[in-house]
Amino acid sequence: MSELGDLDFNMGQQPPSQGQASHQQEVTKSRHEEVKEYFTQEQLKRDQWDSAQQKLSLKLDQWIGVKAQSRGPQYPGFDSHFNQTNNIKVLLCTLQNVLWEGHNWQIVGMDKLADPQQVKKLHRKAIMMCHPDKVNAKSEHNADKVYIANRCFAALNLAFNEYKNEPGVRL
Repeated sequence: MSELGDLDFNMGQQPPSQGQASHQQEVTKSRHEEVKEYFTQEQLKRDQWDSAQQKLSLKLDQWIGVKAQSRGPQYPGFDSHFNQTNNIKVLLCTLQNVLWEGHNWQIVGMDKLADPQQVKKLHRKAIMMCHPDKVNAKSEHNADKVYIANRCFAALNLAFNEYKNEPGVRL
């Protein structure tokens, strides 16, 4: 007898039979394959995101107004005098130039953006179209569309927050 006495460490359970053990192994193997497939799919999404970023970042940076100095010399043709700020009016007027194919954004003239309430209305409309959750749900894993939507959403929100703080703007 052991020093622990007659304690039953199986707590009244019988050891698994040969059939139960093989079933547990199959379940474990099946779960392992599911996890492996999940991580493979996630890596594929990351690779697609990286590809979209390489392909589209220069175009979106120019639209947003990222200064050439912060981009560095790796982007030939990027105008070093390009110093446009994140002006919400400019972004709304040119949004159709950076959106994905098949978007439903209608061209907005600068004359339509004289009133701060109209700017607010168009900003909300643009945000609804570019919202990451909405685009992710509808995009069917189109990495370019998701990347564009994420960058546009962030840029529009940042620019609108700056616009709200401008003198004379009451929303």
